[in-house]
Amino acid sequence: MTNFTKEAIRDRLLRRAAMLWGYDEGELQNFDPLVRLLMEATAVELEKVGHAMQDSETRMLEQLAALLVPDAATRPRPAWAIAQGQPAEALGRLVPENQFLLKARGGKNAASREFYFSPPAAVSVVNAALHCVVTPSAIFELNEADNSRRPITELPRPSGARCLWLGLDVAASVESWRGFRFYFDWPTPEQQTRFAGHLGQTTWSILSKTPLSVHIGMGPEVPQNSSDAHLADLDALWEKQFIHIDENNHWSGKATAPYPEEVGEIFGEQKLKKLTQPLLWIRVDFPGSFPLVGLENITVALNGFPVVNRQLHRFTYRLRTGLNAIMLDTDESFWAMHSVSDQQGATPSYQLRRRGVGRFDRREAKELLYQLTELLRDEQNAFSAQGEEFLASLLRELNQNLARMEQKLGTKRSADTSPPPFLVVESPERQANVLAVAFWSTQAEAANGLPTGSRLSPYGAAGGISSPLTLLTRSAGGRAALEGEEHVHELRKNLLTHDRLLTLEDLRAYCYAELGDLLRKVEVTTAFMPGASVKAGFERCVLVKPYPAGGVLDPSDWRVHCQLLQTKIDRRSSLALPIRVQP
Repeated sequence: MTNFTKEAIRDRLLRRAAMLWGYDEGELQNFDPLVRLLMEATAVELEKVGHAMQDSETRMLEQLAALLVPDAATRPRPAWAIAQGQPAEALGRLVPENQFLLKARGGKNAASREFYFSPPAAVSVVNAALHCVVTPSAIFELNEADNSRRPITELPRPSGARCLWLGLDVAASVESWRGFRFYFDWPTPEQQTRFAGHLGQTTWSILSKTPLSVHIGMGPEVPQNSSDAHLADLDALWEKQFIHIDENNHWSGKATAPYPEEVGEIFGEQKLKKLTQPLLWIRVDFPGSFPLVGLENITVALNGFPVVNRQLHRFTYRLRTGLNAIMLDTDESFWAMHSVSDQQGATPSYQLRRRGVGRFDRREAKELLYQLTELLRDEQNAFSAQGEEFLASLLRELNQNLARMEQKLGTKRSADTSPPPFLVVESPERQANVLAVAFWSTQAEAANGLPTGSRLSPYGAAGGISSPLTLLTRSAGGRAALEGEEHVHELRKNLLTHDRLLTLEDLRAYCYAELGDLLRKVEVTTAFMPGASVKAGFERCVLVKPYPAGGVLDPSDWRVHCQLLQTKIDRRSSLALPIRVQP
């Protein structure tokens, strides 16, 4: 842009004039002041033209990128969190249609706002609660109602055993291990990355006697979200921190005790007099390489499952003959279709469109209507000046009709009108039918930052859960639909990577496309990192160091974004070296 500054343009004009008029370049200062003034004025206007050319080039590139990038990559992304809930029956089953409502209080003068969440896939929850956790140095009593834990007794130094004892309060109606799923978490994403990899090497047993078969992940009854790329990435992020008990294990729910004998020997029975409730005790043994600090800071929760910020909208529409355009209007951002069915339960052929049919003008019909009303209102005085009563009466009648139309459409200005998406459905030849339409909306980045411990009340049918859910993590990951230059980053990523990372330049393009305005710059270099196994030393890796834009995100939210970026890169990388994202 230095060539388009007014100083550079003025100097070029003066040198060109000196060459044409036969002056030496050393005599530029001897020009008449009026000539210099005219040159400077011309330079100012040419500078504006240069900047306008740059802006036009940018707008053309952004418009081209917006046309070439698929809608699935530009749509908003819902925020997500881990929630916990307990059913009233022995076993509850939540499906994506089950909605939970969180009412967040606004500021001093701001109204409260409602956020809707639902599980991304069907998940089972069991009528049991984690009542007590024993670490090598302390015994904690858990209260799932307020997501808190209270130490009962502590040791001056940790014992040598690298194990956890989980005391479960199981309802008498529970008769199998189905639905027993545990969520493990640590205070920072760095500790999650470091310690979660050891969960697959743990061994589980009942009172150190009956072994239990466990598996990493949410469980076989939870289907993977393979049809949605963003939810599939979140599945890969979540499954590392979940362990579920195989339901084929022999049920040992009757083997209860106030505390295990090994715990009494370590802490002393005098200090355990407060433990009087019979509990089902599960022992979790970690490998010898697991650091003791990972057991002191660990958080364990039963009946944890992910939720995403989305609201389900349902309505019916009576088909007319020919083409039908069904508006999907919502106050929030449209996210995805859920279902379209007729009275017989069949799904008709339909198209989801975000803009109208092709035309020379980009404006929508609603925008044109608003502009027409403003134009007629501005030109009313010019027509009235003709002095003809007939024309004046027509204008008055037209103004009355426009006022009624404005009242129907709203007083929103045409520049602020953003058309919602709509469905194009062709009516069958037979008698007109009624369609049941359901679609999802999301509040995107507005749902980020909801604090841990927030309560989500059931909204309608909730899979047998009558009490509110509790957020175990802070909500994060929401992003608005792509705009402007973000389309260029997404297009560059698609052209370079084709959803497969092969080079360091692919990694840079992928980081800019995923983080967008949150990213200031990114450095991709080769480095060394500790090996994953105990016997491995340092190994070469590709180090990705993203730098956040100042003042945009809280540090904890930035670490969550980097953690999700690490998961996405791992799923798409074809490099021979491992890749590490360093927040």
